[in-house]
Amino acid sequence: MMLKLSFLLLALTHIVVSNIIINDTKHPNVVLLHVNNLNWNDLGIHVNQVDNENSTPNIDRLAYAGIILNHFYSSGGSESLYSGCYKRSSYGNPNLMSTYFERNGYNVNFLSSKNYTSAGLFYNTIFESITNDNEPFLISIDFGYLGYDIKISILDDIVGTIVSKLHEREILKDTIIIFMALPTENAYEMQKTPIESNIRRIAFIYSELLSLPQSVSNELIHISDILPTLVDAAQLEWRTKDRIFIDGVNQWKALNINGKVRTSIYGDNFFIDDNWKLCYGTSNSIIYDSINNQNMESIINDNYDFNTYVESITSSDVHELFDDITANKIMLIRNRAKVHCNIKDINESIVINIKCSRTTPCLFDLQTDPCEFDDMHEHEFDLRRDEMKETFEQYLNNGLVKDFIITDGSHPSIPLDNHPTNSSNEDSQVIGDPILTPSGGLDGFLTLFLTSVVFLTLLVIVVCVKERCNSKRSVYLDKSKKVTFSDESGVAGNGISSISATVQKKTNSH
Repeated sequence: MMLKLSFLLLALTHIVVSNIIINDTKHPNVVLLHVNNLNWNDLGIHVNQVDNENSTPNIDRLAYAGIILNHFYSSGGSESLYSGCYKRSSYGNPNLMSTYFERNGYNVNFLSSKNYTSAGLFYNTIFESITNDNEPFLISIDFGYLGYDIKISILDDIVGTIVSKLHEREILKDTIIIFMALPTENAYEMQKTPIESNIRRIAFIYSELLSLPQSVSNELIHISDILPTLVDAAQLEWRTKDRIFIDGVNQWKALNINGKVRTSIYGDNFFIDDNWKLCYGTSNSIIYDSINNQNMESIINDNYDFNTYVESITSSDVHELFDDITANKIMLIRNRAKVHCNIKDINESIVINIKCSRTTPCLFDLQTDPCEFDDMHEHEFDLRRDEMKETFEQYLNNGLVKDFIITDGSHPSIPLDNHPTNSSNEDSQVIGDPILTPSGGLDGFLTLFLTSVVFLTLLVIVVCVKERCNSKRSVYLDKSKKVTFSDESGVAGNGISSISATVQKKTNSH
């Protein structure tokens, strides 16, 4: 009985220790930084000039330490960021990110400049959150509109302070930082053409968990991919009905091996299919004036001195917090992140007169024309245009993607009518139960207690086994004492004769 109790105690101890170890899994902190109206050449990682007033040494240094996402689209803005869905997707849940991370033990804090009466109060709240929020935390910071809500130099200072405070808390190594530019919205009446929300945007990710730091990814990434990517990076798990209701794909593994998992993007007025992009206007007369909107070709300045730029990076507030980087490495990263618009090969008059309407969308070859200056209007491209138009019109009519895009990047064949809608299926709002709830860790007392329990249990088992063996031995000796050997009775002789006979019988049988 004592032995059974000992094994039961050992089993219970094993269960307790296993659960604590599982719950003690270290989940990384997440900091999301996004700003509207940030153009391609507003950061030093792309622009070829040194402007002390508008330089961004802290942001640039952080970008060089991570992975620059050179083919990133943020159509849908923060709505797609938080829901993991395209803006038109009827099954999108804008609270998916916050609810899911909260239910998995995260302290979630969304901060936006438009919710504060003064910039100083907004910045102090950011620093307090970075300093005081319990781990693990997810903090999303919306800086508003560049040039209206915040200046580029102040943005750089704040990013530098955020990184420094993470380092002071000794949690920078356990934090994922994603910086991204979001499209301009109509709130400031700045959106003049469809390209405002359709063009590729600046973005980069930093984390010591990444296996390819100081690099550039040219793979297609959409802002809806951020949510499933973070879920994988944070070692959380998706229930099937969670991942089925998002359009984003998990890019975490692809970023670590420079792989490819996405080939298409559906926007409000554009559709990307591999290297081809179909772009619609908002009316039958709108001009898609891309050349006047944004030139992604790096700006050349005759007075540009690369060594001076490198000095600004190495003297930045956050430079010493990362692994060393050489001037040659910075030059290599910048060259890989450079976009060649090939504007010299295109007639400027054709570019100025590009028109993308609802009935006649523009078609661009992103491989040869990444800046979208040359509408492929020739007859030989009509078939490609019609095929993409048919696929995109189906998306516009249904607000759904034909095939589910789940977190591992695969596309299971599920009929279109199986997609949930907000009006008929409430499961699209259901978040998975917590898979792992992080704990504060094992302190010294708890560790000593559990170790003692295991040791005592094993000791009891050894003692019980030993006592049981001794008990069997005593019984055997008691039985042996009852056997007597006497020459007079002939018992011994009979016994020996019996043994001899048995041995002889076995010998003969062989």
